Amino acid sequence: MDPAFGTRTSATVSVLVPAYNSEAFIAECLQSVLAQTHEAMTVTVVDDCSTDGTYEVAREVTAGDRRVAVLRNETNLGNRGNFERCLRLASAPFVKFVCGDDALEPQALARMVAFAEDRPDMALVTSCRHMVDERGAVLTQPAFPATIGSADMEIDGIAAGDLLLTSGYNWIGEPTTVLFRRELLDLDGLYRIGSAAPQRNLDIVWWLKIMAGHRMGAIAEPLSRFRIHDGQQSHQAHLRTDLVMSWYDIIAGASEIGYLQSREAESTALAAFVRSVQANVANFDPLDFPRTAATLSAVETRLLQLAAA
Repeated sequence: MDPAFGTRTSATVSVLVPAYNSEAFIAECLQSVLAQTHEAMTVTVVDDCSTDGTYEVAREVTAGDRRVAVLRNETNLGNRGNFERCLRLASAPFVKFVCGDDALEPQALARMVAFAEDRPDMALVTSCRHMVDERGAVLTQPAFPATIGSADMEIDGIAAGDLLLTSGYNWIGEPTTVLFRRELLDLDGLYRIGSAAPQRNLDIVWWLKIMAGHRMGAIAEPLSRFRIHDGQQSHQAHLRTDLVMSWYDIIAGASEIGYLQSREAESTALAAFVRSVQANVANFDPLDFPRTAATLSAVETRLLQLAAA
């Protein structure tokens, strides 16, 4: 454990801020965290050896706030490694990621903790969120699926996961959008679901694992701001194939831990995956075409098996 944590007090929420080259956004991010109406929190910023001023700005913005520790990795751990280090530093019952380029509304923690604190079976709470551009202007507000509706509600975790998988869309949201119970995420199996090891979309893997056998909460009010900009993984051409193709591994692994137990649900999820591949294949690296073709062949075989069963 880092020495910075030796004197920190207990809290309801561990707010984790993984950051890399976020100098343009980190001040807004941290100001939104420090402005939370829910004050029983600790804040851990972990800079992954940024080459810009992210670390220095983070220290300046949070100077004097004893709830905050600003750390810097000795070597660059990459996205996966930095998220894992953040998680291993969390100690409060609830975890709330806030990525270094995103932000929270002032009432986010208070609303989410209030929703889950007195419900022991409530594993995860999400909310609507605003998608914003580099300047912070709202681009869109993705809605929950129609079956969720426009009011706050609870939903069985398996039902929520099936809805995510069959829609082919992560409506639960990115790490900044979600609050979850720390004890439900196995740190030694962060990157696996069932026997599958998806290469990307690991937040979806986490949500499915956390929700299985529990319940989730959905808050209709937008409580976070997810920033769209050119530096994101989803905008990096060499990752596009993995971002789409990992859904196949997620579907396979999820079915092993209790999701997609009906033929109709599994068929719908696989069909949604095929549509996503068709919509994105023009942007794939040509070197990935053999892998893509082999996966689609496996999907076709499975769909025929389900139709014949």
